[in-house]
Amino acid sequence: MDRDGYLKTAYLCPPERARGAFIFLVLIYCGLSGGKEQRMNNPSIAVVGAGKVGSALAILLHNQGYTVSGVTSRTPDSARNLADRLNCPVFANCAYAVQTADLVFITTPDREIGQVSAGIASEGGYRPGQIVAHTSGAHPAAQLLGATEAGAKVLSFHPLQSFA
Repeated sequence: MDRDGYLKTAYLCPPERARGAFIFLVLIYCGLSGGKEQRMNNPSIAVVGAGKVGSALAILLHNQGYTVSGVTSRTPDSARNLADRLNCPVFANCAYAVQTADLVFITTPDREIGQVSAGIASEGGYRPGQIVAHTSGAHPAAQLLGATEAGAKVLSFHPLQSFA
């Protein structure tokens, strides 16, 4: 963790090693549990932003056996297409999508991360013990406004490959 209490940036490895990268995230989380042994066996995942990055990440993790508990996106058709593919719920409200997830990926465009995160927080979407990650390589985890205040752990988690 850095001086401000944010997790340092983690990098997503190539798709064939996605499970290992995800387990790395879980190990980081367990290391921050204040000394208590806390296990996240098959944590549930929510994806906010069903574009290229969010869809690829959700599909990879789903194919590795992780449960995607919800998908939301500003474009309803994108969210519905991804949710249908993953057989998971689609939510119009971001806060509802993330409430039950153990791990939340905010995969919106960079300029929207702070606003989306603050909106989720203002509606009570975050909870203690969640891991909330955004996938921007250009912004720190501090962009996840309101998540830390709700007791979630935040980090920047981005692909090494460009999706633009």
